[in-house]
Amino acid sequence: MHADYVFEPDYELETIEEHAAYMWKNKHLKAIPNAKLDEDGREIIEVGIHRRGIVEELEKAHIYIY
Repeated sequence: MHADYVFEPDYELETIEEHAAYMWKNKHLKAIPNAKLDEDGREIIEVGIHRRGIVEELEKAHIYIY
């Protein structure tokens, strides 16, 4: 899954300060969903959604760096 939408002109990229505030408050990156637990307490990770979130966060980091 791609996250190239972050480069589109109409994508509303939060400021780096807003991004950092969310990260510190919630203890995870915004685009990467929290883990869900099954009835036995094991983590359920939706790999495609998780992977897209990682790519989105990486691409946004590069925009911030630039």
